[in-house]
Amino acid sequence: ARTAWKALEAEAARLDDHEFTFRVAAVVRAGLEARGVAAVARTAEEITAGLAASTVEPQLGRALATLMARAEAAGYAGAVYGPGERQADLAAALALVGGLP
Repeated sequence: ARTAWKALEAEAARLDDHEFTFRVAAVVRAGLEARGVAAVARTAEEITAGLAASTVEPQLGRALATLMARAEAAGYAGAVYGPGERQADLAAALALVGGLP
């Protein structure tokens, strides 16, 4: 998760919305799996339910649930990311992987 985060952090500004979506979601999925939350091959809704039952801090859980929903919308439905949304999602991903051993 940390390796994926470092690569994303270095390249985020150059990525289009579609690529950014998949990369940030991959970082979060790896980070959640490391924390014991099933996230691989799960929808945003399924991940949100898993977060609610996890030990992930509630504020971080809400930010990650928003990130995953936004990533689904951008990745699969073509929704557009604004700069503030990108920054919020990068901050949530960093908070998740920064807390991993």
